[in-house]
Amino acid sequence: MTDDGLCTFCSGTRPPLPDGATAPVSGPVPGSGSGSGGWGVGTWPRSPVGLSRAVIALLGCVIASDLFVIGAGLHLRGLWEGLAADESLNIYTGPGLRAQELYDRAGAAQTAAFLATGVLFIIWFHRTRRNAEVFESGVQRMGPGWAVGGWFVPIANLWFPYRVASGIWEASVRLHPDGGRRTVPKTVLNLWWGGWIVSVLVSRIAVSQ
Repeated sequence: MTDDGLCTFCSGTRPPLPDGATAPVSGPVPGSGSGSGGWGVGTWPRSPVGLSRAVIALLGCVIASDLFVIGAGLHLRGLWEGLAADESLNIYTGPGLRAQELYDRAGAAQTAAFLATGVLFIIWFHRTRRNAEVFESGVQRMGPGWAVGGWFVPIANLWFPYRVASGIWEASVRLHPDGGRRTVPKTVLNLWWGGWIVSVLVSRIAVSQ
């Protein structure tokens, strides 16, 4: 990727391919069926920058909705604690009823933000996986279809998306000036996936309580 977010193919800065190899051409992959476009082999990559910015914006919405839920929940909890201290209070009318309605709306906003972000993230994830096929198909461990399906297979969804992301990470490394491939540690990738696994497990434990 260049500093302005374009891939080296799109920006025209990619070094010449070795041994007289040619860059992939646009159009469907031979044998893939008319109009299918294949899974990225034989097609020019499409910039994921716009999608990535939209995902970041939606992630901000998710954070805001989470804070909204926490605030509404703490307010409702405070009213319940007041009820426990003074049994003459009625939590089902007045402030209590409004607090419950606020909490319900916060939960609905949180769910909507999470679903919208999840859908757009998977679209972005699939596009980057197809681009990775063009950049460096040899390091791809999972097919592009797993960039979508891997999230929905029980048990496997704890590992398959990481394998897809690992291939994307390796294919997206900026090349040396002489065209050689750099080796970049996967620390950020591992922290991201570890955080995701922890959040999933904590959520499942909380729901089961």
